[in-house]
Amino acid sequence: MKWTHWFNAAVWGFQLFTGSALISSSLFKLAPDWWINMVTDLFGSRANMLKYHILVGIVWIIVLVF
Repeated sequence: MKWTHWFNAAVWGFQLFTGSALISSSLFKLAPDWWINMVTDLFGSRANMLKYHILVGIVWIIVLVF
């Protein structure tokens, strides 16, 4: 069961890392501009970041179901 805890913690961290950069608009922004730019540059584009965010979320659901 320890692996489940650490898997969940790692996924939560990754989702927070990418999600905080994905949530940004002129009306609401969760993170400062430097954070959003840094994370976007790491993934190449916001579209790539969103793909990884969704993919990791789906893997998380599948693993925890089993």
